[in-house]
Amino acid sequence: SLAVKAMQAVLLNFPPPRSASTPKELLLLHELSVFIRYLTPEDFAMIYTPLMQRVLACLSSQNAQLMQAVLQFWKVEHFVQLTATRSQVLIPMMLPALIQQGELFWNPTVNRMVAIVLEKLEHVDPSNFAATCESLYGGGKGFGAAVVEEESASRSVKPLAAAAPK
Repeated sequence: SLAVKAMQAVLLNFPPPRSASTPKELLLLHELSVFIRYLTPEDFAMIYTPLMQRVLACLSSQNAQLMQAVLQFWKVEHFVQLTATRSQVLIPMMLPALIQQGELFWNPTVNRMVAIVLEKLEHVDPSNFAATCESLYGGGKGFGAAVVEEESASRSVKPLAAAAPK
């Protein structure tokens, strides 16, 4: 279909990592998000591998804008439905990229968005999510909520630490 050809062209024209340009990457990610809305499940199957490679590359970046742009994909219900058909493969790929060795990202907005994506992945396939969490991290229930709680706790502790006598 035309959407697949357009997405393939966009994915091929991302700048290489050594000469990355955030504005260009954000524009290309926006274009992908527009094309995603027109994909059928068959189209998604054709574009799945290069698209997920780009998603994972952006999630491994320390650039909050890129991460937010990719995490926005999960706000589109059509994208969530398309990825749900591949949850057996997607969840084990996405969890390490989203959780980043259990460390919170420096940007609180990214942390909240990660928690939302984790909750959506857990909702799509709870048993696979729990099994993947168990195999990777030794726990699986409510993992997305734990990220939000930890992030909230770290924000509430900082003012207390600043006010403590030295």
